[in-house]
Amino acid sequence: MTPHLLELIEIVAWIVAAGAAVLVVAGLAALRRISRALARIDEEEDQIRAIEARRKEQER
Repeated sequence: MTPHLLELIEIVAWIVAAGAAVLVVAGLAALRRISRALARIDEEEDQIRAIEARRKEQER
């Protein structure tokens, strides 16, 4: 292989590695957003359960 071809292969490898790193970071950011959304849903469900428990207690 010629030195130019080896240099081109190295450049392509760096580009692919950089692209993979970007995808990993984007994936982690998406997982963080999903985790926060699920935590909010859990909090809302807890609030609903507390409200329902208070209503049942008042009905007694």
